[in-house]
Amino acid sequence: MSFPPGKFVALMLLISGLSGAMILRRPPAPHARQTLWVFDGEEADTLADPAVRQAQNREGVRDVDVQLLTLRGLDLRLLSLLLATRDPARLPSVVEIEIGSIGKYLRPPLPDIGLLPLNDFLDRTGLRSQFLPARLSPWTKNGIIFGLPLDVHPVSLTYRRDLCEQAGIDLDACDTWAQLREAALRYQQFWSDHGQPGRRFLQAQTTQADMLRVLLLQQHLNMVDASGALHLNDPRTARTLAFYARLALEVGVNTPPREATACRDLADGTVCAALTPDWRIATIKAFAPDLAGKLRMRPLPRFESSDAPTATWGGTMVGIPRDTPDLPRALELLKFIATDPTVLAARLQRTSVIPPLPALWRQTAIDQPDPFFGGESINAMYIGLAAQAPREIITAQSHDAQMALAILLYRSRQYLADHPDGVGLEEACQGWLDRIQEQVSTWAARERFE
Repeated sequence: MSFPPGKFVALMLLISGLSGAMILRRPPAPHARQTLWVFDGEEADTLADPAVRQAQNREGVRDVDVQLLTLRGLDLRLLSLLLATRDPARLPSVVEIEIGSIGKYLRPPLPDIGLLPLNDFLDRTGLRSQFLPARLSPWTKNGIIFGLPLDVHPVSLTYRRDLCEQAGIDLDACDTWAQLREAALRYQQFWSDHGQPGRRFLQAQTTQADMLRVLLLQQHLNMVDASGALHLNDPRTARTLAFYARLALEVGVNTPPREATACRDLADGTVCAALTPDWRIATIKAFAPDLAGKLRMRPLPRFESSDAPTATWGGTMVGIPRDTPDLPRALELLKFIATDPTVLAARLQRTSVIPPLPALWRQTAIDQPDPFFGGESINAMYIGLAAQAPREIITAQSHDAQMALAILLYRSRQYLADHPDGVGLEEACQGWLDRIQEQVSTWAARERFE
């Protein structure tokens, strides 16, 4: 028995067929805009540079929405998306992550990390061999690379050559940290004898352990190794902690390196020298232009001849959420931000940040005399140091280890307040480190995911 369709049903079938034909003939919808999350205003300005925009169009990297978030806001937002909902529609296409935060992202077991493993991409494109191997290390867990570095951040020592010459101090002759300490004491004595007892030699943090970590990293000491094992109580750590605490007390001024006050202290002669990762140079030039021609730069002193003449301080990677909606375009954007010569040149010009791609160091545009430093090529100095930068390892426990060092630096200051001669400080530091090693190990065991 049949039921022929009525006129209404036939009409609906006709409309449906026509609509289907129109959909098939309609041109494909344009790609959705990609989103790039950044946490640094200078980086956002770099990516908005007209030359960078032209390079984007030339390379076919279009429709990119650069969103500037605070560092804390970016971490909270991204971690909640990666660890909770993993809603692809809300994820950025590409994201920049700061080195102090990456341990939080690498904490879960490998299959549960919300960032995309990049080993296959790096090998397929040949990019792995272009990066400094040591600079890929902070963004790696168990051999899996989750981000591409945007920098090296080698650390040098910058100082007021005019003030040192007046005091008869030759800092270039100081090969070791012990020699630098003696020169710093002579420097302060000279200015005290000449009516300026308030002048100090070195900007030296006493409330954070960043500078202490630089001295440790010079000795190839990572507080946590790639397997997650702690090395807080290494005897060299106790020696360095005791030395740095005394150095900061005797010749240091505690000024945050990222603030304008630190630059003005150099300009006013309140302090003579500072540890300078490459990112500090743009800040000094911006807030202390009257220092032009008065500054010089040199590698860091060492404790032993086997130490590196530099270390790294800070860092940023660019990565991709594992569930990003349009992976091929995200990989194109990732490669552009991390390796395009126009982007790297704009970043260098705006922020003085040396790229982690040695092939680009040979370009003459990078190696130019800098009148601000008396005609020295500070980029050439940083390039030479970047090639010797020690490997830095970051894990989920690295933040705990850094906080532990800051606590022990405070204890060391208290010890020196009670024992101005410093006798017994290194032994006390070793005891504290032994105990805190056990505590941090316990914290790590409680939080372990695997």
